[in-house]
Amino acid sequence: MSEKTYKNPFTLDGRLPYRNGLNDKKMEAMEGLVDSALKGSRIAVGNLSEALTTTSDGQRAFAQLVNATVLPELDDQIDKVGDQIATVRRVSDFRPNYLYTLNQSWGAGVVGDGQVNEPLDTLPTVPEGTVYPEAIFAGELIENSGIRKTGLRTGATWEALVNDTLGLVQAMPGAFRNLAVNTLERDVITTLVNASGLPTFAGGTSVDGTVVVPDAPISRAALAVAITQLKNQVKTAYEGTVSGGFNLIVAVGQGDLANFLINSLSLDSIADGPRTFSVNAGNPLSSITVIESVYVTSTTEWYLIPKKGTTQRPVLERLTLVGHEQAELRVNNLTGNYIGGSSVPPFEGSLDSDMIDWRVRLVTGSVLWSPQAVVHSDGTP
Repeated sequence: MSEKTYKNPFTLDGRLPYRNGLNDKKMEAMEGLVDSALKGSRIAVGNLSEALTTTSDGQRAFAQLVNATVLPELDDQIDKVGDQIATVRRVSDFRPNYLYTLNQSWGAGVVGDGQVNEPLDTLPTVPEGTVYPEAIFAGELIENSGIRKTGLRTGATWEALVNDTLGLVQAMPGAFRNLAVNTLERDVITTLVNASGLPTFAGGTSVDGTVVVPDAPISRAALAVAITQLKNQVKTAYEGTVSGGFNLIVAVGQGDLANFLINSLSLDSIADGPRTFSVNAGNPLSSITVIESVYVTSTTEWYLIPKKGTTQRPVLERLTLVGHEQAELRVNNLTGNYIGGSSVPPFEGSLDSDMIDWRVRLVTGSVLWSPQAVVHSDGTP
């Protein structure tokens, strides 16, 4: 069930307008019929089957109800993926995208003492009576930064709907939802793991003196060194900082181990004869959130990236097309017309083969703007 509430759950407050004579009363009747059927009422199952195979209003109401149920759930899952991994950018077309930034164009002595050599992340001082310095608004084109259309079509015969109405009713929403959510996770994670030239974990000495080798497996010391390495990379490459926590992305089955290592402190007190001293140094790794993904294929490798919104320059973003941000679910209406001119509803099947077709479309994409804001280790030193 969706976490968002709507004043009108059948039209999603105008997102799915009524057509072909549908109204709230008809939708409430169909919702009650489906609910009773799913709860095991044999009478409701029979009435639902009859409504979907003999009445045009019933078929159209069911198509509307499936859309109104599936789309908000897709939106909820999409938001969760975005919250965990990447920020979201709306783009206007399918062409590769530019990341626009302001760059200084003045030379030494133009702006004033102490301003020229500082990164352009603040407004420079303008001495009295001097001309305002000019900055260049430049676009950086990133390879493979465009969006693309994804989707599929699936169908069932009119006979299948007659024979197993309840089975199709139960299976249809979940199938579309799972495919769309998996697509979004695949886009974001594979953009990260397939990126070329990612900085590898260089190793070093952690704050407690532990020496960590390059490409080390996950450990508390390795993560502490990786945080320092990542912060230095962001400062050097982008003249920026990381002002928040980090995401640690690992393969499925490795999250429990990672969380155990992150949250396990082996020392909480020191005993000296009759005296006990508490150790309250905190956990320097507590800002790390572990995320498992099936698209990380090796059980030893790991990726450390800043959490969304913690850097001035975006790191990893999911792309959506303006006006088509959500998945779109349609039922095929190429059913012909009855003799006399009235249209045949979609659940009567197509004109040529009695097929009932559904189609889902999702315009999506993702881009890694800042590869130097990533630390990757294959876990095999």
